[in-house]
Amino acid sequence: GNKKNKYVVKMLSDKWCKSKLLSKKSFILTFNEKFIFRKKHPCVKSIKITYIPNPKNHVTDITENIIVITYFNKIFPINYNFEYNKITFRLNSFKIKKALLQFPEGLQKYGILLYSFLKKSCINSKSFLISSRTTFGACCVEDFLGKFIGTCIVLHYGHSCLFPILDCIIPLMYVFLEIRFDYNFITDVIKEKSIFLDFSFFLFSTIQYASILKNIKFSLSLLKIPVYITSNAPLSPGEVLGCTCLEINTVSNIIFVGEGRFHLEATIISNSFCRFFQFNPFSQHFTVVDFNTSFTCIQRQKEILKSFFGRMNIGVIIGTLGRQGNNSIIKKIQELIYKKKFDSILLSTTEISSDNLEIIGHKIIDMWVQVVCPRLSIDWGKCFIKPLLNTYEFGVLLGFNKWKINGYPMDYYSYRGGYWTNYFESQSVFNMKKKLLI
Repeated sequence: GNKKNKYVVKMLSDKWCKSKLLSKKSFILTFNEKFIFRKKHPCVKSIKITYIPNPKNHVTDITENIIVITYFNKIFPINYNFEYNKITFRLNSFKIKKALLQFPEGLQKYGILLYSFLKKSCINSKSFLISSRTTFGACCVEDFLGKFIGTCIVLHYGHSCLFPILDCIIPLMYVFLEIRFDYNFITDVIKEKSIFLDFSFFLFSTIQYASILKNIKFSLSLLKIPVYITSNAPLSPGEVLGCTCLEINTVSNIIFVGEGRFHLEATIISNSFCRFFQFNPFSQHFTVVDFNTSFTCIQRQKEILKSFFGRMNIGVIIGTLGRQGNNSIIKKIQELIYKKKFDSILLSTTEISSDNLEIIGHKIIDMWVQVVCPRLSIDWGKCFIKPLLNTYEFGVLLGFNKWKINGYPMDYYSYRGGYWTNYFESQSVFNMKKKLLI
């Protein structure tokens, strides 16, 4: 944007072009450092641009950023990677004036510190806003809220790039917030326990520790222990979400790196016949973990049986907290309801509670189907008076898909998922399963 600054342009095709000054109207700005021309050209598909700042201001900007970063490094945890350089470079080079910050509950205590850091290091930015709405996961992206309050970008901390950035109405930037720790403790424990030397392991973690899984695999391979890390697209290799985990059939031992039980329970529910170990990087504990998956599956089967009797009035709930809801899944459910000739209503809400659903659907709604989060029905379904089913259970109820005997599918954001997931094309499935719906 500044006339004093120059851009070095490199063609991604076979032809090259000379360095030249580009105007704002000639390209579309994205945060993958790629620019796409508005007017199509037979030789040009996309270009990669390297930003060269003005040398006079470059020295002063670097010295000021170094002073600010060294000061805040004393306050922030040393093993946390907040990606200061990437954030400040993007905000300063693109001259972002107003930004919205999103934090999960575990990182909200660093919100004010990051606010003051960005306020000092970003010269062109006039204001930063911190969202007070609860951020449960990467699906809770507040691009609509950012557009409504007039921000230029949303900085989403602590989650992976789950929702496509190009589909957002304003620019979005994911900050994974990688956490470093001493992973040699895992190898030391396995060395002490000679029983582990005969095992083969599968490694899982959240996005904060996904980059360290390769180091753990290398250290265990020196002990001649077979270790596997597999990617579950679109997630990173070894990454687990609370609603998405890869199903394993080859290895019977799983090591989960991370704290808490929410993501760990997703791996146990989808792989109920495996043995699970959890390594907590904060407490340095390596423990054996168990979860009563069979009891959970029996409870969910009872909820499906409750919904089976009589003619039903169905309430379909779509989440409006960030990008939780999915319109394609809503269309699939509405088509199933239409073919079964049931009556239904559509309810959009940011929060699902038993009291609200009982007030809205008292003596009218016989069951609810929620397109918000599948773990909401699994973990809290027994707390609701009327049955609250997720999309997979609703398909079982109508006979569209069979109940899985070995485990429970956790593939909500996986490319390998069934029709009830986000990335499944609906037309082919309804044509294939047309006989079941008659």
